[in-house]
Amino acid sequence: YLSLEASQTWILYWIAHSLNILGRKLTESEARGITRFCLECRTEQGGFGGGIGHHPHAAATFAATSALFIAGTVLPEAFEVLDRRKFLHWVLRDLKISLPEGAAFRVTRDGESDVRATYCVLATASLLGVLTEELASGVASWISCLRAFDGGFGGEPYNESHGGYTFCALASLRILNDSGFLSEKEFESLVNPCRKWLLLRQRQFEGGFQGRPNKLVDACYAYWIGASCKIVDVEFNASALARYLLRYCQDFETGGFRDKPGSDPDFYHTCYALS
Repeated sequence: YLSLEASQTWILYWIAHSLNILGRKLTESEARGITRFCLECRTEQGGFGGGIGHHPHAAATFAATSALFIAGTVLPEAFEVLDRRKFLHWVLRDLKISLPEGAAFRVTRDGESDVRATYCVLATASLLGVLTEELASGVASWISCLRAFDGGFGGEPYNESHGGYTFCALASLRILNDSGFLSEKEFESLVNPCRKWLLLRQRQFEGGFQGRPNKLVDACYAYWIGASCKIVDVEFNASALARYLLRYCQDFETGGFRDKPGSDPDFYHTCYALS
């Protein structure tokens, strides 16, 4: 787990969310542990680091916020760790950038800007109730430039279409649409070319989804592509997908889900296979 040292808030979220889906409520002790750890990962700037002493990061902040929301259903003081005003100030000061195509967000100050960072910022702002016009302006225009020639979305302009980035783009557009910053007509014009690309990601033989053309299926894309289909109302073969996940990705000896047969189960694929 050394490679996940900067993803500790994600590990909290993956486990807490998986338990939540399975109907197993956190104990007060577990909720207190999540709250205490996230408090130690909170930074003066306003976001959360992936571990104690780390710089604030958009993805780590989204994970910590989501974990605290789950913990808060058991332990209300978990919500007190979240500082909405500081988060908004940090995002507008350090993360939002103007680009020729519109506006996007960095993952951290001087870090990369891609649609993953943009989704994490918008999702966190939506959860915290601070998705302001100043924060949202220009974002839909930038996302519209991420669509590749085949209909999917890449992480940055002119990138190859990718299942994870396509989810981030579609989910961001849906958040902007639901919050009144993007009309239904504008939303439809941006997402409609993506529908066929999404359908083509389900492989008939395995039943699972691939993240890109000519790639193997992977359990996590059951969420990245499956959720994308839900966002834009695309029908896929749900029973074939369930068969692939439950028969071939579930580890019946240790529990948990793996990306594909032959691999070991992990918290990431368990969370997104269940999701």
